Amino acid sequence: VIDASYLHAYRNLGQAYYQKGDLHKAATQYRLLFEKMSATPDLLLEFAQLLEEMGNTGEAINVLMESIQADGQQAQAFDQLGTLLQGKGDFEEAFSCHEKSIALEPNSANAQINLGNSLKLLNRYEEAESVYRKALELNPSLALAYCNLGAIFNIQGRVQEAIKAYEDCLKLDPSDAEAQGNLGLALVMQNSENAREHLEKALELDPD
Repeated sequence: VIDASYLHAYRNLGQAYYQKGDLHKAATQYRLLFEKMSATPDLLLEFAQLLEEMGNTGEAINVLMESIQADGQQAQAFDQLGTLLQGKGDFEEAFSCHEKSIALEPNSANAQINLGNSLKLLNRYEEAESVYRKALELNPSLALAYCNLGAIFNIQGRVQEAIKAYEDCLKLDPSDAEAQGNLGLALVMQNSENAREHLEKALELDPD
Protein backbone atom coordinates (compact mmCIF):
# COMPACT_ATOMS: atom_id res chain seq x y z
CA VAL A 1 0.00 0.00 0.00
CA ILE A 2 1.35 3.40 -0.98
CA ASP A 3 1.51 5.94 1.85
CA ALA A 4 -1.19 8.57 1.20
CA SER A 5 1.01 11.33 2.60
CA TYR A 6 3.69 10.35 0.06
CA LEU A 7 1.20 10.81 -2.78
CA HIS A 8 -0.02 14.06 -1.27
CA ALA A 9 3.54 15.34 -1.47
CA TYR A 10 3.52 15.03 -5.28
CA ARG A 11 0.41 17.17 -5.44
CA ASN A 12 1.81 19.76 -3.03
CA LEU A 13 5.07 19.92 -4.93
CA GLY A 14 3.19 20.31 -8.21
CA GLN A 15 1.17 23.17 -6.77
CA ALA A 16 4.33 24.78 -5.40
CA TYR A 17 5.96 24.69 -8.84
CA TYR A 18 2.75 26.12 -10.30
CA GLN A 19 2.82 29.03 -7.85
CA LYS A 20 6.42 29.73 -8.88
CA GLY A 21 5.36 29.75 -12.54
CA ASP A 22 7.31 26.60 -13.47
CA LEU A 23 4.44 24.88 -15.26
CA HIS A 24 6.51 22.09 -16.82
CA LYS A 25 7.88 20.94 -13.44
CA ALA A 26 4.36 21.20 -12.00
CA ALA A 27 3.05 18.96 -14.78
CA THR A 28 5.85 16.45 -14.13
CA GLN A 29 4.73 16.09 -10.50
CA TYR A 30 1.15 15.39 -11.56
CA ARG A 31 2.34 12.79 -14.05
CA LEU A 32 4.42 11.10 -11.34
CA LEU A 33 1.41 11.14 -9.06
CA PHE A 34 -0.78 9.48 -11.70
CA GLU A 35 1.85 6.75 -12.11
CA LYS A 36 1.42 5.89 -8.43
CA MET A 37 -2.36 6.06 -8.12
CA SER A 38 -5.61 6.18 -10.08
CA ALA A 39 -6.36 9.77 -11.00
CA THR A 40 -9.37 11.22 -9.18
CA PRO A 41 -11.73 13.67 -10.97
CA ASP A 42 -10.52 16.66 -8.92
CA LEU A 43 -6.87 15.89 -9.67
CA LEU A 44 -7.65 15.48 -13.37
CA LEU A 45 -9.42 18.84 -13.38
CA GLU A 46 -6.39 20.50 -11.77
CA PHE A 47 -4.10 18.85 -14.29
CA ALA A 48 -6.29 19.91 -17.22
CA GLN A 49 -6.19 23.53 -16.07
CA LEU A 50 -2.42 23.33 -15.88
CA LEU A 51 -2.18 21.81 -19.36
CA GLU A 52 -4.43 24.54 -20.74
CA GLU A 53 -2.12 27.22 -19.33
CA MET A 54 0.82 25.42 -20.92
CA GLY A 55 -0.94 25.53 -24.28
CA ASN A 56 -1.40 21.75 -24.43
CA THR A 57 -5.02 22.06 -25.52
CA GLY A 58 -5.38 18.61 -27.04
CA GLU A 59 -4.10 16.82 -23.94
CA ALA A 60 -6.19 19.09 -21.69
CA ILE A 61 -9.32 18.10 -23.64
CA ASN A 62 -8.49 14.40 -23.24
CA VAL A 63 -7.88 14.81 -19.50
CA LEU A 64 -11.18 16.68 -19.05
CA MET A 65 -13.02 13.94 -20.91
CA GLU A 66 -11.41 11.38 -18.60
CA SER A 67 -12.44 13.45 -15.58
CA ILE A 68 -16.04 13.69 -16.80
CA GLN A 69 -16.11 9.97 -17.52
CA ALA A 70 -15.10 9.38 -13.89
CA ASP A 71 -17.64 11.85 -12.54
CA GLY A 72 -20.29 13.31 -14.84
CA GLN A 73 -21.52 15.80 -12.24
CA GLN A 74 -18.65 18.28 -12.56
CA ALA A 75 -20.05 21.57 -13.82
CA GLN A 76 -16.59 23.15 -13.97
CA ALA A 77 -15.18 20.31 -16.07
CA PHE A 78 -17.99 20.63 -18.64
CA ASP A 79 -17.55 24.41 -18.71
CA GLN A 80 -13.80 24.21 -19.21
CA LEU A 81 -14.15 21.50 -21.87
CA GLY A 82 -16.70 23.60 -23.73
CA THR A 83 -14.36 26.59 -23.76
CA LEU A 84 -11.48 24.51 -25.13
CA LEU A 85 -13.64 22.90 -27.81
CA GLN A 86 -14.92 26.33 -28.77
CA GLY A 87 -11.34 27.48 -29.26
CA LYS A 88 -10.82 24.58 -31.66
CA GLY A 89 -13.88 25.61 -33.66
CA ASP A 90 -16.11 22.75 -32.50
CA PHE A 91 -19.02 25.06 -31.70
CA GLU A 92 -21.79 22.46 -31.50
CA GLU A 93 -19.90 20.28 -29.02
CA ALA A 94 -18.86 23.36 -27.07
CA PHE A 95 -22.49 24.43 -26.78
CA SER A 96 -23.46 20.95 -25.57
CA CYS A 97 -20.79 21.07 -22.85
CA HIS A 98 -21.79 24.54 -21.67
CA GLU A 99 -25.43 23.48 -21.62
CA LYS A 100 -24.54 20.51 -19.39
CA SER A 101 -22.51 22.79 -17.12
CA ILE A 102 -25.49 25.12 -16.67
CA ALA A 103 -27.79 22.19 -15.96
CA LEU A 104 -25.49 21.21 -13.10
CA GLU A 105 -24.81 24.74 -11.84
CA PRO A 106 -27.54 27.12 -13.11
CA ASN A 107 -26.54 29.98 -10.80
CA SER A 108 -23.03 30.41 -12.20
CA ALA A 109 -22.95 33.78 -13.98
CA ASN A 110 -19.62 32.99 -15.65
CA ALA A 111 -20.95 29.70 -16.98
CA GLN A 112 -23.95 31.59 -18.38
CA ILE A 113 -21.52 33.92 -20.17
CA ASN A 114 -19.76 30.94 -21.73
CA LEU A 115 -23.07 29.45 -22.85
CA GLY A 116 -24.00 32.79 -24.39
CA ASN A 117 -20.70 32.88 -26.25
CA SER A 118 -21.41 29.44 -27.71
CA LEU A 119 -24.83 30.56 -28.86
CA LYS A 120 -23.35 33.68 -30.42
CA LEU A 121 -20.86 31.60 -32.41
CA LEU A 122 -23.76 29.47 -33.64
CA ASN A 123 -25.51 32.68 -34.82
CA ARG A 124 -28.30 32.12 -32.29
CA TYR A 125 -28.30 35.77 -31.29
CA GLU A 126 -31.67 36.07 -29.56
CA GLU A 127 -30.87 33.10 -27.33
CA ALA A 128 -27.41 34.49 -26.61
CA GLU A 129 -28.93 37.81 -25.58
CA SER A 130 -31.31 36.04 -23.21
CA VAL A 131 -28.44 34.09 -21.63
CA TYR A 132 -26.28 37.20 -21.18
CA ARG A 133 -29.22 38.89 -19.46
CA LYS A 134 -29.54 35.87 -17.21
CA ALA A 135 -25.87 36.28 -16.28
CA LEU A 136 -26.58 39.89 -15.32
CA GLU A 137 -29.51 38.82 -13.17
CA LEU A 138 -27.13 36.55 -11.31
CA ASN A 139 -24.34 39.13 -11.16
CA PRO A 140 -25.26 42.74 -12.07
CA SER A 141 -21.60 43.76 -11.74
CA LEU A 142 -20.42 41.44 -14.51
CA ALA A 143 -18.96 43.90 -17.00
CA LEU A 144 -18.24 41.21 -19.59
CA ALA A 145 -21.95 40.45 -19.93
CA TYR A 146 -22.62 44.03 -21.00
CA CYS A 147 -19.70 43.94 -23.45
CA ASN A 148 -21.01 40.73 -25.00
CA LEU A 149 -24.52 42.13 -25.21
CA GLY A 150 -23.07 45.10 -27.06
CA ALA A 151 -21.48 42.74 -29.58
CA ILE A 152 -24.82 40.99 -30.15
CA PHE A 153 -26.59 44.31 -30.66
CA ASN A 154 -23.90 45.46 -33.12
CA ILE A 155 -24.33 42.31 -35.19
CA GLN A 156 -28.08 42.90 -35.29
CA GLY A 157 -27.70 46.56 -36.25
CA ARG A 158 -29.09 47.78 -32.91
CA VAL A 159 -26.41 50.45 -32.63
CA GLN A 160 -27.98 52.61 -29.91
CA GLU A 161 -28.49 49.56 -27.69
CA ALA A 162 -24.91 48.50 -28.38
CA ILE A 163 -23.63 51.90 -27.32
CA LYS A 164 -25.63 51.73 -24.09
CA ALA A 165 -24.33 48.22 -23.36
CA TYR A 166 -20.70 49.24 -23.90
CA GLU A 167 -21.19 52.31 -21.72
CA ASP A 168 -22.65 50.11 -18.96
CA CYS A 169 -19.65 47.80 -19.28
CA LEU A 170 -17.20 50.69 -18.97
CA LYS A 171 -18.95 52.08 -15.91
CA LEU A 172 -18.05 48.80 -14.23
CA ASP A 173 -14.65 48.32 -15.87
CA PRO A 174 -13.14 51.41 -17.56
CA SER A 175 -10.00 49.38 -18.37
CA ASP A 176 -11.82 47.05 -20.78
CA ALA A 177 -9.97 47.76 -24.03
CA GLU A 178 -12.38 45.73 -26.15
CA ALA A 179 -15.40 47.66 -24.88
CA GLN A 180 -13.60 50.98 -25.36
CA GLY A 181 -12.76 50.08 -28.95
CA ASN A 182 -16.19 48.69 -29.78
CA LEU A 183 -17.87 51.73 -28.25
CA GLY A 184 -15.64 53.94 -30.37
CA LEU A 185 -16.59 52.07 -33.54
CA ALA A 186 -20.29 52.20 -32.68
CA LEU A 187 -19.99 55.95 -32.10
CA VAL A 188 -18.28 56.32 -35.49
CA MET A 189 -21.43 54.83 -37.03
CA GLN A 190 -23.38 57.56 -35.26
CA ASN A 191 -20.95 60.27 -36.41
CA SER A 192 -20.30 61.10 -32.76
CA GLU A 193 -17.48 63.43 -31.74
CA ASN A 194 -16.75 61.11 -28.81
CA ALA A 195 -15.70 58.20 -31.02
CA ARG A 196 -12.04 59.23 -31.23
CA GLU A 197 -11.71 59.47 -27.44
CA HIS A 198 -12.74 55.84 -26.97
CA LEU A 199 -10.70 54.52 -29.88
CA GLU A 200 -7.59 56.23 -28.52
CA LYS A 201 -8.32 54.91 -25.03
CA ALA A 202 -8.60 51.38 -26.45
CA LEU A 203 -5.15 51.71 -28.07
CA GLU A 204 -3.72 53.08 -24.85
CA LEU A 205 -5.06 50.11 -22.89
CA ASP A 206 -4.06 47.52 -25.49
CA PRO A 207 -1.42 48.77 -27.95
CA ASP A 208 -1.25 45.34 -29.62
